[in-house]
Amino acid sequence: MALYVLASTFTGAAAGAARSALGALIPADGRAAAGSLLAIAGVVLGLAGLLGRALRPALQCDRETPQRWVHEGRVQWAVKNGAALGFGAGTRLGFVLWYAVPAGALLIGNPAAGAAVYGAYGLARAGGAGAIWLAARRSGDFDPLLDWLGRRQERARTVTTAYLFASSAIILGLVGL
Repeated sequence: MALYVLASTFTGAAAGAARSALGALIPADGRAAAGSLLAIAGVVLGLAGLLGRALRPALQCDRETPQRWVHEGRVQWAVKNGAALGFGAGTRLGFVLWYAVPAGALLIGNPAAGAAVYGAYGLARAGGAGAIWLAARRSGDFDPLLDWLGRRQERARTVTTAYLFASSAIILGLVGL
């Protein structure tokens, strides 16, 4: 499990550093303008979601990681699956908030900061699964935990929508219109 979390965190950090290095090629005023426009979109989408008109992410690879990875062994599965989830773009993204991560990493324009932002994403994405796995392993039964999580999916969507709204509003306040 630790290798899975490390692979996800490291891949996220590498992706964030690369995106930020590309973003550094965009003039600062262009990054600020793009950030402002994306923050406005985040406020609108966040507010719509909080008012019950949530949008499901549409621009994504709506798929799970390949099942054949499970049969390649624990180490290979941990590294491949962790890396795929840490990178994010090749797997299902359940919340609009997750689009803010690659956009933020790009627009920061600082590879170290981009690595921190995207690395935190990779850690959160794999770390959450790790916590679920540990809890289910202790209880000896995954089904009750999966049922419990399934019943809370809309609550999770509401929380991430609130984060999208709040972080977008803060960015607008910092960057300005």
